[in-house]
Amino acid sequence: MHVRLHKRPFTINELINLGSISIEEASRLIIALRDGFSILIMGPPSSGKTTLLNALDMALPLNLRRIYIDETDESLELPAPSVKVKSIIGKTEEVLKSLHRGYGVLIIGELRERDHFEALIHGINAGLQVLGTTHADSDEALMNRLRAFSLSELINLRRFVLVTMEKISSTRRVRSIIYPQKFNPTQQEINTVINSLMRLNNVVDDYVRYSIQLNKLLSGVGEDDEHK
Repeated sequence: MHVRLHKRPFTINELINLGSISIEEASRLIIALRDGFSILIMGPPSSGKTTLLNALDMALPLNLRRIYIDETDESLELPAPSVKVKSIIGKTEEVLKSLHRGYGVLIIGELRERDHFEALIHGINAGLQVLGTTHADSDEALMNRLRAFSLSELINLRRFVLVTMEKISSTRRVRSIIYPQKFNPTQQEINTVINSLMRLNNVVDDYVRYSIQLNKLLSGVGEDDEHK
């Protein structure tokens, strides 16, 4: 039996204050997220992958339709159109069933087996933005796993924002972020997000209200762009 304790979700501001990510890198990541880029968060167990994933979920436009697929329900309860699928097996089947619903972003927790990555492929091919977590300590290690599943030719990792997490003692932090070549935000865009995050620092203590306030401050940042 696998028991996992659920803690209060951390906001991006809290992760910045904890030293998990710098405010400038967090701002670049939020811009990529709201520009529609798909994001894969990788790292060893308990390195903060799901924590970062949920923090990014709060920064997605609240009018964007979401579908969450995971074995354990670690997703958020945001005021956004969404459906949650708790699936032990058959993630590909769940993705295929969801495509006709018109969801804009597919959030898959714990990409481990070949079936999980096939679900990701179907989501990408259907034009969805995909966010996911996986166990790997580098993009090379992730590519080796895809080769083992004979999927390396079907998943172009250069289209993804690749975030690598690390755990040093009790500290969980972002070690590196690789962005697609076409991602090139202006300093003005970055400063806009930085200023929004600074305005929210130590102001909102409830993650739902935080998400609402953050989305108001970020209004117009990436919302009208097509998914990459």
